[in-house]
Amino acid sequence: MTRYDRSLLARWLRAIPQSRYAPRPLHQLPGGDAMGWGVAVMLETWGAVELSDAGIRAASQPAYYFLHSLAAWLETPGHVIEDWSEEHGARVSEGLQHGTSLVFLLEQER
Repeated sequence: MTRYDRSLLARWLRAIPQSRYAPRPLHQLPGGDAMGWGVAVMLETWGAVELSDAGIRAASQPAYYFLHSLAAWLETPGHVIEDWSEEHGARVSEGLQHGTSLVFLLEQER
């Protein structure tokens, strides 16, 4: 299996300015526009970043911490959610141990 490097995405997430600073143009982030728009739109869907003609920035201080938490996950082996099987069902009380619980929470919010 080919080993891929998650460090570029970690650096990209850490380069997003806090909400109290001016947005940063996507082409100035590590990896530039090539990876910028896809990841930026995904993070905007989560409500974690604000996108404008000026660029990108965290939506709030907690959102900034979320981005850095994701970056830390990218810098370590493993996954946020290890179990994406259908065996356990949605058990919200177990947090993010199982993918089905995340899907349940996302759909409950929508």
